[in-house]
Amino acid sequence: MKEIKKIFCRVGSKRPILKVLKKYFPNDYNLYVEPFVGSGDVYFRLKKDSVPAIINDIDKELMKNGYAILKAGYSLDGIDKYEKVRSDKDQLRFQTDLVNRIQTNSLDRLASEIYRICGTFGTIGKGKQIRPSNISSKLKKMDLYKNYMKNTKLYSTDYKKIIKKYDNKDTFFFLDPPYESSERLYKDSVIDYESMRDILKGIQGKFLLTINDSPEIRKIFSSFNMIAINVSSQTRGKKGWQKVRKELIIKNY
Repeated sequence: MKEIKKIFCRVGSKRPILKVLKKYFPNDYNLYVEPFVGSGDVYFRLKKDSVPAIINDIDKELMKNGYAILKAGYSLDGIDKYEKVRSDKDQLRFQTDLVNRIQTNSLDRLASEIYRICGTFGTIGKGKQIRPSNISSKLKKMDLYKNYMKNTKLYSTDYKKIIKKYDNKDTFFFLDPPYESSERLYKDSVIDYESMRDILKGIQGKFLLTINDSPEIRKIFSSFNMIAINVSSQTRGKKGWQKVRKELIIKNY
């Protein structure tokens, strides 16, 4: 896997299963499309370098003040102020102030976006800042991200439009939508899985979908190939803190 890593945070990170996902990724695709890019774990680590990409997320702030700035690049003038923040207390105060004021500088806008989703409860960008996020080292890697994203197009729209627009026989879709019962973990999390299934049944390209393992999900996607996996995690569910959760890898090839 590539050394380039995600710069943003999201609930349900794919980092614990990247090696597993890599085994099931196809090799014969000429366009990579990720309709729910989120933190970008898979986009940055598993996509073939030579293949153009389409990434989309319904979170407009993430796309505008996050990925768009990474793609365009930004000046490192003023980065010293991020390196001078040392203690957790000072950093929390600094990042809270940064998030709460209007930004005109690309560096500050990007920093504010990282703080917004990496330092709040559930990494959804809502609520009180609860932990510091040391980002100066991330911000210094501007050239790495800019170069990686040069053949990537960005969108912030409904996933159905992205699939319809970019489906062809050489397209590979990686889908990581909000899971069942995740309404409180995402800003926009209402997914009609039956509608998603019907769309995926009709595509020309290949797709790989990651989703929670449940009887309902298995029933809905029963016409596709399924691989059950266990994922190490520290997430809070109905039965308290869970160290392992069950997920499915679903694909049409």
